[in-house]
Amino acid sequence: MDSCDLLCLDLDAAEAVRAALDRDSAAVLAAAARTLADPTRLLVLQALAHRELCGCDLGWIVGQSDKVISHHLARLRRDGLIASRREGRIVFASLTELGRSQLSALERLVA
Repeated sequence: MDSCDLLCLDLDAAEAVRAALDRDSAAVLAAAARTLADPTRLLVLQALAHRELCGCDLGWIVGQSDKVISHHLARLRRDGLIASRREGRIVFASLTELGRSQLSALERLVA
């Protein structure tokens, strides 16, 4: 049911669509989707949408250990969704514009 019973390739149409695809963008989108597919990371992003927070506060907010939060923060920072800054011995995390826009786009999908 999901495939043709015979080869019926419309080469001109198929080539036009193939040329229009952005493979680099698809790779970036797939990486973002993998990052956003974790409930803990989504909770962290949702919390950071309210305000800048330290990892200790984030751990308490989402109900995870500091070690787990640290792992997720590293992933979110690596993928450009959050930024961090140190103030003395405390490290604060905040959403980047990319993080804010991706969280917003995902929330619109399920609304």
